[in-house]
Amino acid sequence: MGQLEVWWEQLIGVLRDTIQAIVTYFPVVLTSIAVLIIGWLLARMLRSLVRRAIESMDWLFERLSLRSVERSQALTRITTRDGKTFRGRRLNEDTYTVQIIDDQERLLTFIKADLREFEVSTKSTMPAATGLSSEELSDVIAYLLTLK
Repeated sequence: MGQLEVWWEQLIGVLRDTIQAIVTYFPVVLTSIAVLIIGWLLARMLRSLVRRAIESMDWLFERLSLRSVERSQALTRITTRDGKTFRGRRLNEDTYTVQIIDDQERLLTFIKADLREFEVSTKSTMPAATGLSSEELSDVIAYLLTLK
């Protein structure tokens, strides 16, 4: 047996051992890679959920602490030319008209040119949560976040 044949036998032995190791450990490697990918995806989803929860808590804390409301949810008082007064939550407004929903859930539409008075309040009818400590306010927020 010459040197080339010995070398060839050694090469075949190394390749056989390598293929056997790949066949033996390949499922373990694939499983590990799959676990890493799933873990990475779950971490991204959890990070997104936590960020949203924190933003929701901040938003709720701000809304409960302040007495102001967003203009889109503002309470509106409208007095027509004939003296009738309507109160409700402003739903829609454009250049010529305004729509409100009153406390009886009726949708009312008014032409601005026909109004004597049109007042939008930025004050909330709900009292501010100033009597609550930060811990109590956090408890209220935690409860509100459990509601569906």
